[in-house]
Amino acid sequence: MIEKILSLQIPLVKTKLSGKEILKHPLFGGSAIMITGSNLANLLAYVYHLLIGRLLGPSPYGELAAFIAILGMISVVFNFMSLVIVKFVSGAKESEKSSLFNYFYKKMVIPGMLFGMLLLVLSNPIAGFLKIDFKIALLLGPSVFVALLTLLYRAYLQGVLKFFKTILMTNLDIFSRIIFGLLFIIAGMSSLGATFGIFLALIASYLLGVYFLRNIRTGKKISKYSNGKKVIRYALPVFIYSIASNSFFMTDLILIKHYFSSFDAGIYASVSTLGKIIFYGAAPVSSVMFPLISQRYAKGQNYKNIFYLSLILTSGISLGVLVLYGFFPELMVKILYGQRFLAASAFLFRYGIFMTIFTVSNLLLSYFLSLEKTRVVYILPLFSLAQIIGIVYFHSSLNQVINISLLLSIFLIISLSFYIIYGSTQKKEN
Repeated sequence: MIEKILSLQIPLVKTKLSGKEILKHPLFGGSAIMITGSNLANLLAYVYHLLIGRLLGPSPYGELAAFIAILGMISVVFNFMSLVIVKFVSGAKESEKSSLFNYFYKKMVIPGMLFGMLLLVLSNPIAGFLKIDFKIALLLGPSVFVALLTLLYRAYLQGVLKFFKTILMTNLDIFSRIIFGLLFIIAGMSSLGATFGIFLALIASYLLGVYFLRNIRTGKKISKYSNGKKVIRYALPVFIYSIASNSFFMTDLILIKHYFSSFDAGIYASVSTLGKIIFYGAAPVSSVMFPLISQRYAKGQNYKNIFYLSLILTSGISLGVLVLYGFFPELMVKILYGQRFLAASAFLFRYGIFMTIFTVSNLLLSYFLSLEKTRVVYILPLFSLAQIIGIVYFHSSLNQVINISLLLSIFLIISLSFYIIYGSTQKKEN
């Protein structure tokens, strides 16, 4: 019976795949690894904050949180390079892999060193502004430098479709933070110990990446990568895409904090966090799709089925969570935030719709970028700006703010859908 079901041919636009072919498809295997690994990382991150926060107490934990926030903000700025690295590594010939790694290594090391040194010089004013221990501020520069190198190794592994190794690096980082943090706090080092633990965890993850790519040839004898200008042309729109995409996650929270009471801001923050479960739950599919399509596109092979399967998977995961939010909003809020945040249940489903549409839109944008259709990403900053303007002028209630984001997400996915129809007849743009 199961054999017959798996042998059924499932139509996918202009082709058909059997259940067996779909289950064996690299998109499913890669997505399963990335989804499982990402959720494990999220769980470990939650355990980390739960344990470390309770051990430290409010004031020291506040210092640690400030360090993590700054490190996170800087990482967001450089995260666009991850997508650029994945794109060019996945599409490169085998003979180009070593020279490409060397090219990106130099591009990451020099800015990383300069930025790290700048943060070291500014340690004292940073410590004063954030009201944290000067020694903690001193660790920010070295941590950023190691984090950038770690980003390179993870992105390279993702580009060569080593998804299990990619996710191992991520989980080793967070697991090491827990172990080192607990050891140093128990030893009496408080928030400084937890911060130093983060630095050591980043080094551990970096060293694992070095081990995984130990066969990559490096040094002066490696020929120079010849398409550097193409990388730079591609990097600019990806940078804009990264900043605009993150704007959808951050600006509404900042504006809500400005226009609403602390209670309403807290309720909205809980709604936003729950809503992002949809995005982060489905995002690994896009992470797997991107290098697979990029690789096949570079080789002139068929890539449409990967896109269609990715769209089905992303929509299915997003809608699955959305259904839970629609039928059990109070239960979902109670499980994750408790009785005090119950007011958030009134906004959860509507915000979930917005996040579902945005998640699918993000998949479409990743699809265009994998095909080197970079011009389309320039519409995203327009929608990000429209969200800011809309909230500034219309914020009489939390529902109104959510409706602005929801309406813009609908227009965004409609625009991208039109571009798919138009773009299907166009050649690559750079």
